[in-house]
Amino acid sequence: MVRTKKFDEDAVLDKAVELFRRQGYQGTSPRELTETLGISRSSLYDTYGDKRSLFIKVLKRYKRNYASNLKAIKERSVNALQSIRIIFQMTVDECFVDAEPKGCFLVNAIIELAPRETELINLVADCMKDHEVVFYQLLKQGLKTGRSAVYHTCVQSRVTS
Repeated sequence: MVRTKKFDEDAVLDKAVELFRRQGYQGTSPRELTETLGISRSSLYDTYGDKRSLFIKVLKRYKRNYASNLKAIKERSVNALQSIRIIFQMTVDECFVDAEPKGCFLVNAIIELAPRETELINLVADCMKDHEVVFYQLLKQGLKTGRSAVYHTCVQSRVTS
């Protein structure tokens, strides 16, 4: 008989993002995962695989959620500079939401995993590329609306690099 899961898989992934962000990939034990995520060891492995597989799923969920937030900001944007400020403020707020600062999940992952975890670093780089695209689109929007010479400088340096 197949057991039904008694937990929300996405909510568990969100908790895992916070745990990995706070402690890092290497600094998080399977025991800490089960305790923090509130699931049994068998549920952890049956649902997410090993710790590395879970971390990959966490990165993909983080990418999806963050990209969705960036896309929503960009789509609502009427002032590119203000939208960029909102994104930076959102990022800072996310790093300092708790009493203990956590830093950027993606930057923390790169620092910890490079150069030995090429596959994971490629996932992180893919996330960062999505962020770069949104910023580039906002800069182009600012250039079109003629808001500032800063946009022209930024877009030109991006095109020539």
